[in-house]
Parts: sequence; C-alpha cells; structure tokens
Amino acid sequence: MFIERSARELQLAGMVRNLPDGTVEIDVQGPEQHVEALIRKAECGPGRSRVTGIRKQERKPDSTMDRFSIVF
Repeated sequence: MFIERSARELQLAGMVRNLPDGTVEIDVQGPEQHVEALIRKAECGPGRSRVTGIRKQERKPDSTMDRFSIVF
C-alpha cells in the first residue's frame, strides 16, 4: 500500500505486487522525475520495512497502463 499510495501521489501509472520470496515488484511509468522520486521513496520503504536493494530496468512505455494498482 505504501508504494501504491506514493505512486498515486506522484500521478504515475503501473502496478505493484508482492512476490512469494518477499520481493516487491513495481512496474511504473510516468515523467522521469516522478519515477525517480518513487524509487527514492522505495529505497527508504515504509516504517518497519527492510530494503536490501533496488534493481531498475527501463522498458518501453505501455499505453494500456492508465492508473496505478496493486496486483494480487
């Protein structure tokens, strides 16, 4: 919910989901400065989280992404 809320505040489109191994996958698009702001927030994480690393991969924009959501 932390990433979803942050992405919506930054008006980004995409999705976030928790993977079975504890990894959080974020697929996001929007203005570069907003994406970078989300990455900075993700590096800190919410209060009790433990972030051990972030891997960034650039991809082509997906025109079907028009909002941000949590995928279960």
